[in-house]
Amino acid sequence: MEVVLKKSLGFVDIVIYDNAIFHSHILSKTPLTLSQVKEVYEFRLSVMGDKKALMLSTGADRYIVPTQDAIDYIQSKDRTLSIKADAFVIKSFSQRLFIKTATGLKKMATPISFFSTDSRAIEWLLSIKD
Repeated sequence: MEVVLKKSLGFVDIVIYDNAIFHSHILSKTPLTLSQVKEVYEFRLSVMGDKKALMLSTGADRYIVPTQDAIDYIQSKDRTLSIKADAFVIKSFSQRLFIKTATGLKKMATPISFFSTDSRAIEWLLSIKD
């Protein structure tokens, strides 16, 4: 996996790899807002164009808490049109269970999974790529 581009938006560090993985590493310990999620999405479109991305989301904090508006946007059909799969690395077991349950209530148009490590998330994303 080779790095194609690195960029910081202040609240998130972004790394794009040559295998279409778009890695968002959230730096903020405050809830991720709808405007921040949209900013990341628009940046991805400006760099990757129409190419469907394999999204990898990690955080500097154990807990990554997006606002409800941000969750709704992440699950929206408009966003998922340019996403092949979403992998979230969440270090907190209890939060991972909660999010799995919450996202199970609303089906997404693309595959989504939650992991405790980056390596397992990347392995899963690459299995989706084929």
